[in-house]
Amino acid sequence: MKTHRHRTMLLLLDHLANYPCTNQQNLAHELHISRPTVTRLLQHAREHFGVQLQWQAKQRRYCISDWGVFEPKRLRRYVRRF
Repeated sequence: MKTHRHRTMLLLLDHLANYPCTNQQNLAHELHISRPTVTRLLQHAREHFGVQLQWQAKQRRYCISDWGVFEPKRLRRYVRRF
């Protein structure tokens, strides 16, 4: 995965840390990326970093149930440098 994609994935996870439950459309809008890119980044976070996401169909949103290798507070501090 390219460096800018890693950065975008970290920004996406940071957004989920600040707004714990959201949907792909909101993530795409906030990060200025396409919904398919959001899907790919979420899949990458699951497969390579152990991030567990739950899709709440009734509310049509994602929530992180396990951060995998990430710690939300440290991630937020790191992302602020961007």
